[in-house]
Amino acid sequence: MSSALEIKKQKETHSLEWLDEGLLLRTKPHGESNLIATFFTQYHGLITGYIRTNKKYPLQPGNLYHIRNKSRLDTHMGLFTVEHHETFAPIMCAALISPIKLACINAIRTLLITALIDRDATEAFYLNLKLHIHEICLNGNIGHYVLFEKELLAHCGFGLDLTRCAVTNARENLKYVSPKTGRAVTESVGLPYKDQLFHLPTPLTDATIPWNKPDILAGLTITGHFLRRLLHEQLHRTLPQERDYLITLIHTSKVINAS
Repeated sequence: MSSALEIKKQKETHSLEWLDEGLLLRTKPHGESNLIATFFTQYHGLITGYIRTNKKYPLQPGNLYHIRNKSRLDTHMGLFTVEHHETFAPIMCAALISPIKLACINAIRTLLITALIDRDATEAFYLNLKLHIHEICLNGNIGHYVLFEKELLAHCGFGLDLTRCAVTNARENLKYVSPKTGRAVTESVGLPYKDQLFHLPTPLTDATIPWNKPDILAGLTITGHFLRRLLHEQLHRTLPQERDYLITLIHTSKVINAS
């Protein structure tokens, strides 16, 4: 449909016709034979448009597509023509046969819809999102879902500071996170207040440490707290049920990284 070079040439423009790629987040029926589809794209962020349905190749939320947009005005919803992203098929197949991986995909797409504003694009965030989906679905690294939520917070202007102690500036022995500031503290500083602080899982500060089930749940407790705060204060929204379902699956799963 289009080359990466063609897409890149158009990323800085606000043309009424553009090419991009994006993760399909949701679809809604529109009339008898059309859909309204929302994508999170590499260069245009969260964007919604019309699609003429194709019964032979139905669209699958959570899948990646090449997108061509045409619109009369930049502020209007465009008409999308889409094709499957050829490299994404193995990832989607891996997700569809694993309840916990599919739950990650569903939580990702509903959180993006809930937390993002239209056309707020950051290419680095998009590329990292694709990396996390790849790691979750093909390698079974469910901890990458926690990293996605952490980066979503940063993308929305609510970044966590887990690199040094908020009190001493030390970078070693970081064990807790303040629920008020989102900043880390060392064990010696936080120990007297440990019941009021979040436990900081080691993989959030050291990428060489593999994720285990307690670390994943601890990480989701931290990101969930700040996502609730972000959504309530800025958008008057709540966390999607798909995220709650994912956490339930993690709690009940015996082996998190199993396919």
